[in-house]
Amino acid sequence: SGTSADATTFWRGDATWAGVAQAIGGSFKNLIVTRPSAATVTVTADYLNVETTSGSGTKISSVNVTATISSSGANGLDTGAEAANTIYYLYVIRKSSDGTVAALLSTSSSSPTMPSGYDQKAIVSVVGNDNSSNLIGFTQTGLEYWFTAWLTAASGNVGITPWIAVDLTPATLSFFVPSALSTVAFGTLYHQGTLILTNDNTVADGVTDAVNKFIYQADTTADWWELNIKTADTIYWGSDNVNSKLYLAGFKLNKLVA
Repeated sequence: SGTSADATTFWRGDATWAGVAQAIGGSFKNLIVTRPSAATVTVTADYLNVETTSGSGTKISSVNVTATISSSGANGLDTGAEAANTIYYLYVIRKSSDGTVAALLSTSSSSPTMPSGYDQKAIVSVVGNDNSSNLIGFTQTGLEYWFTAWLTAASGNVGITPWIAVDLTPATLSFFVPSALSTVAFGTLYHQGTLILTNDNTVADGVTDAVNKFIYQADTTADWWELNIKTADTIYWGSDNVNSKLYLAGFKLNKLVA
């Protein structure tokens, strides 16, 4: 549920209406998104600002809504049937006519099909539906998104040169980083030999101090990594040991408005 609050608290930086205050679409306080079950996601927030397509914003408070992917319309999927191996974006939507608030899942990161009467929205999260049509477990606090179980993005002896591209949006969603909402991913490395991880495959092998490029050359059995993704949906790695693993722990939703 959600209730309307004072919409004059925040001003849009691009507002051109003299004397008219607007809530900043997408901004929030204490946003938490969870996956209670394989078919549901829940959004809570102290407040969240939603807006119309024309940019008119409203602040709603005490947000607590749940979307079920097997349902249709408000508090469900915007259009079509549930699909495996698919990324769904999560919105909070509102009817300006009577203040009704709901959740909505959509394959669109910008233009969901809005249920009848709903004219305001804010994108708040994303969830992957895996090969078995189960939503991948996660917890999101603010802009930080953590998978419940850290996911194996790559493994094995793939060689040190050339570095191998790791696709962060594979056909089967055993892991993912949504390029529409994130350019920062993080996780751990495990290895028994040499392991390289970088966001730029133009760096020469053995170079670890290239300007504006991140290169991890692991020297211990476990390392934490965090990378700015320069090429959409792609990072690069190399390994000379069959036991090496690249784990994805989560990502930052740095494209959301905070």
